[in-house]
Amino acid sequence: MESPLVSVIIPAYNAAVLVAETIDSVLAQNYPSVEILVVDDGSTDETAKVLQCYGDRIRYFHQENWGGPSRPRNVGLRNATGELVAFFDADDLMAPEKLQTAVDVFERFPKVDFTFSSFRGIQEDGATHRADFLERYQNFRSEIQSEEGSTIGVMAGRAVFRQLLGANFIGTSSVVCRRSVFDQVGEFDESMLNADDVDMWRRIAYAGYQFAFIDEILHSYRKTAGGISAGGAKRYPAILSGIRKQLQLELEADERALLNDKINQLELGYAAALGLGGDRAAARRVYREVLAKKVSWTGIKGLVKYVLPG
Repeated sequence: MESPLVSVIIPAYNAAVLVAETIDSVLAQNYPSVEILVVDDGSTDETAKVLQCYGDRIRYFHQENWGGPSRPRNVGLRNATGELVAFFDADDLMAPEKLQTAVDVFERFPKVDFTFSSFRGIQEDGATHRADFLERYQNFRSEIQSEEGSTIGVMAGRAVFRQLLGANFIGTSSVVCRRSVFDQVGEFDESMLNADDVDMWRRIAYAGYQFAFIDEILHSYRKTAGGISAGGAKRYPAILSGIRKQLQLELEADERALLNDKINQLELGYAAALGLGGDRAAARRVYREVLAKKVSWTGIKGLVKYVLPG
């Protein structure tokens, strides 16, 4: 039986320092049928020069800078020819067995459409800072249906959706998905300059596709100074935009309660981040807007903190 082709989509922006190590980790897979699509989002460093060294071992695409990974991911999707699609960030490292492990899951569970795994957190220099990034994420595990002793667990889409309203436990570089899923749910939301990934996972889950969690460390997620997760208050508008989109859906009462709680938490977090960033006026404004919808001691204390001088 012929191995299904896996298309690995890598958005890259000013990634010259680390992207070669990333690509090399994909080329080192013990799975035989892989195509690598690298989409250069208008880099201004030596990214293009580094990528040209790979010749026909990768498929290279260049576009004008979009400012976020949503459009590069869509360019990759439009050009991918594989039955399966893996998304991977340009500074992460893929374990040699990652793709083979995912393909084995699809073959063992034909109804599964989407796989994700656990992963390691590493610093910019490659040193490990979190041996198992998902160890602290326990709530979603209650939805897993697995055989005793197995590292593979199946999850119903709507159950995954409910869990994603509370927290994102799906690392983008851990995902391998059937290409056909995107024919129904569409592309990544290009209006979002970040958090487009979790928005996509929610859409896939809400549509009812079946997920599988692989409780193994199959990639290393690199935390860098310029990463989105280090963006302070700047990252909140897109995250809030993505979570508020769920208000338009038909939701069960418990799902809507979860959603409203999450929106409240994120809005309070946004206000606090604005204050920590020195924008006291914006922090006061956001705290007042949040308190107008729901009174909480967290909101009151935050507002007082940025009303008082000093």
